[in-house]
Amino acid sequence: MNIVMLSPFFYPHKGGVEHHVFKVSKELLNIGNKVTIITTLHEKNLPTNDEIDGIKIIRLQRNRLPVIGTILSIISFFRYTPLIRRASIIHCHDYQMLLWFMAFRILFPFKKVFITFHGWEGDYPPKKSVIFIRKISEFLTSGNICIGEFIEKWYLTKADLISYGGVDTHELNRQVPYSDIILLSRISEDVPIKEYLASFKLLKEKYNRKVKIFFLGNGELLTYAQKFASDNNLDISFLGFVDNPIAYIKQSKIIIANGYLAILESAAYKKPIFAIYQNELMKDRLALFKYSHDFISISDNAENFAHKINEYLANPSGQFHFERAWKWAINQSWTNLANQYMKLWESKGIITRFHA
Repeated sequence: MNIVMLSPFFYPHKGGVEHHVFKVSKELLNIGNKVTIITTLHEKNLPTNDEIDGIKIIRLQRNRLPVIGTILSIISFFRYTPLIRRASIIHCHDYQMLLWFMAFRILFPFKKVFITFHGWEGDYPPKKSVIFIRKISEFLTSGNICIGEFIEKWYLTKADLISYGGVDTHELNRQVPYSDIILLSRISEDVPIKEYLASFKLLKEKYNRKVKIFFLGNGELLTYAQKFASDNNLDISFLGFVDNPIAYIKQSKIIIANGYLAILESAAYKKPIFAIYQNELMKDRLALFKYSHDFISISDNAENFAHKINEYLANPSGQFHFERAWKWAINQSWTNLANQYMKLWESKGIITRFHA
């Protein structure tokens, strides 16, 4: 099949959606499909037409003007009408990309389109306008995949398939330093970074815990976090974005994460997740993760968070039960996820014969 994926960003841009699209696309290639990614040009020095590991990439110029920018992107998108005509599958990642494709409905009114809903917009509660657009996107597409059960609850989406992403369980030869705690996250305002830093200070001053911490991520609060660590003499190393954090997960006692890929990878290596939630949506995002009660500890403030980590460090064997989550997580391979995409398309009549 000729599969066209529309994604807001793509490799080498770093992020959970980009990683998801890249891994699924590689697996779809491995079983004999052709895959083209249409995305935005996030760095001016990148080629507009590219190919990585057999995946063809088309990068369209970004325009930051809210309405005019979208219109200009759609106009430039029309240059690829022949590609859309030949496509067996159009699969959008998030509703913004579906808006791009809607212009083609005039030319291809019967072309079936699918969508994967990733994450949330960072607004709590979700804006009614966003819920409405998501419902329209659900109505206009032939099928959808929701990354996390919380999307059904908070955006009223009726999911055809719920997924949590994929995981690589192969052994890595790369050696990385040991750590007590790693934080896998953007260092930004939509993550409780300040609460995490306050809890690390409590671990040191209240519980007399000397812990070695790695921050794997970047964002607008990086300078704030670095200054806080320096001012409070905390043993925190800031490593920036790491392409494959699994080696660090394997070498750490505790994982702090809110993103599903990091949580899934932690479950696959029997590592506990600790997280602070800022609102009820984020609480559900964590609590509704598969087998969350077995290996995820969630708190609503820095004091409670530090207390739970101190308890775990004092008695690591008595708090979590990893076996069920581990058995499930190691089966969530990218190959299996690509097969789920294929089965979704098959269920809607796109593929007549497919066997995983």
